[in-house]
Amino acid sequence: MSILTTIYNDCPHCEAMRNIRIVCERETMKIRGEDVEFDSVFSVCETCGKDFASGEQMDAEIASARAVYRARHGIIGPQEIVAMRARYDVSQKSFAKLLDIGELTINSYEQGVIPSGAHNSLLRLVSIPENFLRLYRTNKDKLSDRQKAKIDRALSRLAIQDGATLEVGESTPLYSKNLEADKK
Repeated sequence: MSILTTIYNDCPHCEAMRNIRIVCERETMKIRGEDVEFDSVFSVCETCGKDFASGEQMDAEIASARAVYRARHGIIGPQEIVAMRARYDVSQKSFAKLLDIGELTINSYEQGVIPSGAHNSLLRLVSIPENFLRLYRTNKDKLSDRQKAKIDRALSRLAIQDGATLEVGESTPLYSKNLEADKK
């Protein structure tokens, strides 16, 4: 156990203001039946010696354990999903419609819930613009004209940034790069 800092705060056990040590300790949590070791940060009252955790500390503990599990299994993280939606300029609701999964599911993944294996694979696949475009073409009839226009603009920007031609029109090739350069 290592002491990170000491603060003067309320101890819920003593029900009084006390010196509270903020400490870090290795702990283990089960995630999907698997033991995950992570750094846990919690509080210890210097007067009564009892430990406790604030709401923020408990949330951080779960997030830390999930991050270790994600890294171990190559599972997409909340920030990656948020960044992907921003890159495609798509709302949670529209993204869920395109992926054909629930809006609350996307929201829970962005809040830290670990996606199922199938959803993780789907999210990894659509992080690639060509795959997102394929899915968009298949499911765009589920979206409003305004949302389609936003996604079309985002896909056009991505094509320019990638130095490739990502075509959003129906009759044009899906994705074309300099094929001679790819053959080398």
